[in-house]
Amino acid sequence: MKRITLIILISVISFPLLASTPIQKVHKYEMEQEGTIRLPTDFADALLLHPELARKITGKTIYHIDLVYTAYKESPDFNQEALNNNRIEQLKRLLPQVSADNPSWTWVEQEGAETREEAKAYFHGFVLHFGNPLDFKEVRKFLKPFQTAYSTYIIENAKGGVYIHSSGSRINIPANAVIYEDGTPVVGPYELQYREFRDQADIAFSGIPMTYDEREQNYNFSSAGMFELRAKQGDAQLKLAQPVSVDFNCTRQADDVDFYEMDDESGVWEKKHPVAFNNAQVGFGVAAGADMQAEVLEPVNLSVPISEVLWRQMEKSNMEDQVFQATNLEGDRALQMFEIDPEELPKGWNVDPMPKRKWWKRRHLRVGHMWGLGGGQVFRKESNTNGTLLAEGVNEGHTYPNLVRGLNTPEFGVYNCDQIYRIGTPANISPIYVDAATGKAISRQHVTCVVDLNYNGSFSFHPRRITCNTESRNVVLLFTSDEKTYVLSEEKFAALKTHSGETPTFEMEDMTDALETSEDLREYLNL
Repeated sequence: MKRITLIILISVISFPLLASTPIQKVHKYEMEQEGTIRLPTDFADALLLHPELARKITGKTIYHIDLVYTAYKESPDFNQEALNNNRIEQLKRLLPQVSADNPSWTWVEQEGAETREEAKAYFHGFVLHFGNPLDFKEVRKFLKPFQTAYSTYIIENAKGGVYIHSSGSRINIPANAVIYEDGTPVVGPYELQYREFRDQADIAFSGIPMTYDEREQNYNFSSAGMFELRAKQGDAQLKLAQPVSVDFNCTRQADDVDFYEMDDESGVWEKKHPVAFNNAQVGFGVAAGADMQAEVLEPVNLSVPISEVLWRQMEKSNMEDQVFQATNLEGDRALQMFEIDPEELPKGWNVDPMPKRKWWKRRHLRVGHMWGLGGGQVFRKESNTNGTLLAEGVNEGHTYPNLVRGLNTPEFGVYNCDQIYRIGTPANISPIYVDAATGKAISRQHVTCVVDLNYNGSFSFHPRRITCNTESRNVVLLFTSDEKTYVLSEEKFAALKTHSGETPTFEMEDMTDALETSEDLREYLNL
């Protein structure tokens, strides 16, 4: 079989320098990475198109291109910039996918050659970094095993209802709110699915885009909290015929927070309106009395946190489907515990499924909250008065200063309360990922997440090219297609002193067994 090499002669035409193209200076370019292909040019003469290029990149996306050349010049008048731009234009004409994929670029200048013969021995040409298409829907699907499960509420469509989530957020569902995809009314009960993304751990595993474009400017989100709302009946996904109103308990109050809705197909965010915090107070709790049977358990020493109390009680008696209330509180400490019969809960109390044991043992047994252990249920009710309870004299109400009332959700999907910001000193880099334990390159790289600890956000990239804020504290997660999870710690990232256009080596720790849930990542990040 004859091998055909396509040679395109280049006439030197002056093109303007590509805007903001970083230049990386190296002694000699010797990098070989998975997911790259080299397209060589001979020294200052012609472009050689690799004959197997089409086969290798069919169905792939080109994420980044290095243009590699030498600093050596035989003539002081030689215009390297013009030649580089000319070669780029030739590549775009030969390979229209370059324009279609719109990759990032780095010019890599090799400084080691001092003679023409040495320069000719160096590689000159393009290095294409490519991989499988990785839009936000693919990222979300890939990260699904790590994501926090939905809380599910069973709703009679003809009645609707009000449901209080464990965070204190309140979901107000009107009667006859949902319809089938074809527009016909839904008859009978359906499942309302709701979950929140409250910190960097939730956001990293959500796969939700955290960038926003406005007036041709690119911004990043620093979230004050996101939530997702869905509904289904059996296997049928439902649509909203009437808006749902959410009183959302944000993670924090901040200036210039706006409410956004994400397009499910494109991942593009649309700004809806500014967020107004209400400083609302919500009371939780019940009292022993005529409306409920309650048994006082042994008094608990004030030095013991509530979470330890409930865990100890459950382990001690091997209880199932029990409900407790802590009373006579001092901070996160309890003097007495009440055991309550779930069958005797007052009218208006609602059920919220608990996460798995590890989560609520560590984090979510809080002051004034009543939890169903073993059976995994949480019971809540919002007080109708300012900071009082359903019955007097039990304990104080719980204040939610970050509650935002009346967020209108006309469609099922993802919604966000967010600030926007621009990265002061961004670095666009093409890392080399190495297993710190073995020193070997990590194969089957699929998606990289950069967790920004200075802001409430995480950003997903194809591993070939990532962007980070050099002024922030960053932790990098790498996920592989064979279900491995690697982490570059904040300390290791800071030590690299990474700058745009560089090719740093990320020596990453294999944490596949340690990071399986958002709570695992939350604990690792010390959030």
